[in-house]
Amino acid sequence: MKLLLIILSVMTLTVQSKSSVSVQGDYPYSMIVDYSNTGNKGDVAKDGVAALQLTQLGGISIEKIDVYLNSNKNSGAGTLEARVHEELTTLGAITGTFKDWTGSYDSQYYHAISLFQGNVPNVHDLSIQLIGTANSLHIEKYEITWSAAPARTVTLIKGAKPYTTLTESGGGKGVVLPALSDSAEWHFVGWSETEFWVLNTIPDLVAAGSKYFPNTDCSLWAVYLYKPMPEETYLKELESGTYVYVNTANNIAISGIPNTEGTMSRTPVNPSNANQHYYIEFNATCDSATIKHVSTNTYIGYKADGTKLVVQPSKWCVFHNDNKTGFYMNYGNKSYLLWTDILNEYYQEYAGLFGPIDPTTTPTALMLIPEKSDQDTYTCHPESKEPTEIPTVGTQKETIVNFGIYELHIINGHKYLRLKQ
Repeated sequence: MKLLLIILSVMTLTVQSKSSVSVQGDYPYSMIVDYSNTGNKGDVAKDGVAALQLTQLGGISIEKIDVYLNSNKNSGAGTLEARVHEELTTLGAITGTFKDWTGSYDSQYYHAISLFQGNVPNVHDLSIQLIGTANSLHIEKYEITWSAAPARTVTLIKGAKPYTTLTESGGGKGVVLPALSDSAEWHFVGWSETEFWVLNTIPDLVAAGSKYFPNTDCSLWAVYLYKPMPEETYLKELESGTYVYVNTANNIAISGIPNTEGTMSRTPVNPSNANQHYYIEFNATCDSATIKHVSTNTYIGYKADGTKLVVQPSKWCVFHNDNKTGFYMNYGNKSYLLWTDILNEYYQEYAGLFGPIDPTTTPTALMLIPEKSDQDTYTCHPESKEPTEIPTVGTQKETIVNFGIYELHIINGHKYLRLKQ
C-alpha cells in the first residue's frame, strides 16, 4: 500500500496595530494580507470588529485555525468566525463569553481558541472575524496550520502552437512568465488566460517577468498588439521629447505617478497608453534630465536618501549607450536606478528606486511613440496576416483581418467571420 506523506506548515500572524499584522513561519508565496480593527490594535469591545483577510492562497488545504485571545478581568464576549472561498462557506464559528470558551476570564495570559480543525482543500481566500458582544476581548495572534496545493503546470501558447510548459517547483510557488520577441508589425504585450482572435480594447493581461500563480493546470496565450513601429524602436540620440520608459528584457514599462508609498505602477508596454507617456527634458550635455508624466503634468522625482519616489521635480542622472537609457540618483557613493521590476514582501511587483546598482548594467530604454492609429488591434494569433482597411460603399469603412482560412470583417464595430473566397 502506498502512503501519501502530507507536510504541514504553520503561519503565525501577530497583531501589530489596528491595521497591520506581522507574518512568521511558512506561508504561501502569493498570499496578500489585510487586517483591520475598529478598536485599538487587537482590542475588541462591544460592537467592535476585528477582521483578518488572506487572499491569493493558491489552493492550499486548511488543517487548523487557533486564535489567541484574552479578556477583561471579569467580562468579555463575542462571535468568532472563519470563512473560505470568498466568504461563501463557513469554516468554523463560536459564540459566547471568554469564560464559556476557556473556563474562566483571564486578563493576563492569552489562550488558544480552536476555531477549526479538519481538512478543507483548494482554499484561495480565508477571512477570520471577531465581533464583540460585551467588553472586551483582546487578540494576540492567529495561528493557521496548512498544507500546500499540488504543483501546477502552465502551458504557454504562441499563435496556434504550444510554446513551452512551466511547472511550479512546489505548490503555490508560481512560475515566472517569459517575454517574447516582436515582429515588424506585432508587438508582444503579455499573456492572457483566454484565447481570442481580435480585440480593439486592451485585454486583461499577465505581464512578462511577473510571477503567475495558477489555481489549476492551465494555459496562457501570448498577446500581441498590431503596431507598426518607427524604423528605430528606441531612442539612440538623446533629445528632449515624450517617450515610454521600458525594460527591454521583458517589455514592462513604468506607468502613472508615484503613490503615497513612494512607488509606481508597472504594466505591459503599450506605446498607445497615455499613462505610460513621459516628457523627458535633457540638459545641454544630456547627462541629467527631469521626468514629467504628460497626461497629469506631474513631475517624477525622488527622496534624497534613495528610498522613495515623490511627486516633485528632481534632477535625474542619465546613463546612455546606444539604445539603452537609464535614469538614476546618487546617495553617498551608491547609485539607485528608476527600475520597472521590484518585488515586495508579498511578491507584488511595482516600479521604484532600486539599488545600489551599477547604472551601466540597465536594460531600460526610451521607446519611441508611433503615430496614433484610429483603432488598436490585439490578437493571440500574430501568425496571421496583418489587418488592412478597405473602403466600402458610402462613408463606411470595412476592416478585414486575415486569420488562416478565415476573414474577420469589422464594419461599424460589428464583427463577421467569413471563409476566404
